[in-house]
Amino acid sequence: MERIWLKSYEPHVPADINPEAYPSLVALVQEGAKKFGSAPALTHFDVSLSYEQLDQDSSSFAAYLQQKLKIQKGDIVTGK
Repeated sequence: MERIWLKSYEPHVPADINPEAYPSLVALVQEGAKKFGSAPALTHFDVSLSYEQLDQDSSSFAAYLQQKLKIQKGDIVTGK
């Protein structure tokens, strides 16, 4: 499969990553927040979210799932 999206990558962005470099998505986001802080992690149209804000928002969402919805480790969360 041709990966046409790679043409849009900045020169310093690698085309491939090592999926075993981090034990979890949480660890990846936390390291990004430490390394890149206020730099944009995500941009959609004209709205950007910094690495710090992504870390804070994901932690808040996890707390909501645990405290309000009583989601526990190992539970499966679906969109249904």
